This record gives sequence, C-alpha cells and structure tokens, in this order.
Amino acid sequence: MSKRQKKYSIPTRTRILFRLTVPLIVLLAFAVRAEIYSWTDEQGARHFSDSPPEHSAGVYVTREIPHDKTADKKHDDAYRQMVEEIATQHRMEKETAETELLKKRLKKAERQSIVAEKKAEKALKMAEEAQAIASEKQRYREIYVIPERAISLYPKNGLTTPPSGYFYRNSPIGY
Repeated sequence: MSKRQKKYSIPTRTRILFRLTVPLIVLLAFAVRAEIYSWTDEQGARHFSDSPPEHSAGVYVTREIPHDKTADKKHDDAYRQMVEEIATQHRMEKETAETELLKKRLKKAERQSIVAEKKAEKALKMAEEAQAIASEKQRYREIYVIPERAISLYPKNGLTTPPSGYFYRNSPIGY
C-alpha cells in the first residue's frame, strides 16, 4: 500500500463523499418546481404529477405554500413552552420525592437521637451510681482501715497485720 492509500481510510473517504453530496442535494432541492398537478381521467382515476398533463381540461394546480416564519415561531414557542412545563413538572415531582425522602431520614435521625439520649442518660446514671459506690467504698476504707503504724502494734505470731476479721468486722460493705 502506498502512503496515499494509508492516509485516507474508509471513514475519511465516506466523510469526503458526504461533504460533497450534501451541498449538491441542497442545490438540487432549490431547482425543483414546487407545483403539483392533479386531474381525473375518463375512467375516474385521480392522478398527481409535477408536470402538467397533455390536456389541460380539469387540471388543478396546487402551489407550494410559502414558508411562514411567524407561524413557525409561534409553533416553536408553543413547543418550547410545553417542554418547559413538562420539565418543571418533572422537577417538582423530583423535589417532592426528595423532600419525602429527607423527611423520612429526619424522622429516623430524630428516633436515633432519642435512643442515643436515653442510652446516654442511662450511662450517666450508671456512672453516677458507680461514682457513688466508689466514694462510699473509699469513705468506708478511711473509716474502718487502721493506718500501717497501728498494725505494728499487734505483732501476734510474728504477723504485721491484725487477725482476720479484726478491722472489717463492723464494715457495712463486707470487706
């Protein structure tokens, strides 16, 4: 294959042909006459043609209606307005669906918030109870436990601690 054949691939050839054909078709369209002839023959058959018949009796000529830009503009405006109304309706439906979804999510979040608040209150209450128990234990330790130097006053059997039950006998928490 030569360089020239490689340069123009099949799609490129098609594009070139298309670019040449389209203007030619447009130019031919302007050259076409826009008259339509219609007539009825002796057998009652109706005929249509773009060229006049040989006999001209009973021939009706229909001419092309010229392009009306104002009618097209009105039609385009009406179509554009209809499309905008449909788009607005779809947008409103979408927003309504999103609003409903957000309401559901908000209700779920509120329920979760209430549950979390209850759990937090319960945990706070348990922490306060644990703190109260810990402070009570500490208070009882301070009340019922004798300092280390006082223990050395009872060296029975070579022990440095008093006999079992000596200090905790009267303790309400059972140490």
